Amino acid sequence: LAYFDMFEYPLKKRELFTFLQHPAEYYEFEQALDYLLKESLVFKLNEFYSITNNFLLVERRFTGNARAEALLKKAASGARLISRFPFVQGVAVSGSLSKNFADKSADVDYFIITSPNRLWIARSFLHLFKKCTFLVNKQHLYCMNYFIDEAEPVIVEKNIYTATEVTTLLPMHGSATFEKFFTANNWTTGFL
Repeated sequence: LAYFDMFEYPLKKRELFTFLQHPAEYYEFEQALDYLLKESLVFKLNEFYSITNNFLLVERRFTGNARAEALLKKAASGARLISRFPFVQGVAVSGSLSKNFADKSADVDYFIITSPNRLWIARSFLHLFKKCTFLVNKQHLYCMNYFIDEAEPVIVEKNIYTATEVTTLLPMHGSATFEKFFTANNWTTGFL
């Protein structure tokens, strides 16, 4: 809850259980949550939970979720286009959109996996393409923010932020590539 509170994003009960950092039985989880509610350390806002007692967060989340739904359709189209570039093996949506949230200034962030030893050439092609999107004011739909190649699929920075980002990726193309990627990054289970 504290992590998602930094992003002003209250969680549903099932989301909260999914992101537990320590394994627990569901009944233990519910007992702990009830205790936190009773002690006013956590607040229930309709179907959401937060460490901030502010109903505006719920409204913000509903609005952001609705925007994300519309933007995800554009992201699917963008991912399809990106997947056609040379050496691109997998494309996933990352960032806030992968968590089903988009504010007014949201862009579409992509996580891209390239062929082995072809990251820099693929990145160069895609960034040349990105420059062209500025000409038609579509640059916010093509933010390629993370690249890795199949030869080195393990994310080096291992922390709660990267664990959350890895586990919430929305693969759009290259399902077999992402299956290998998630297997190589099973260290995330130690955080989540």
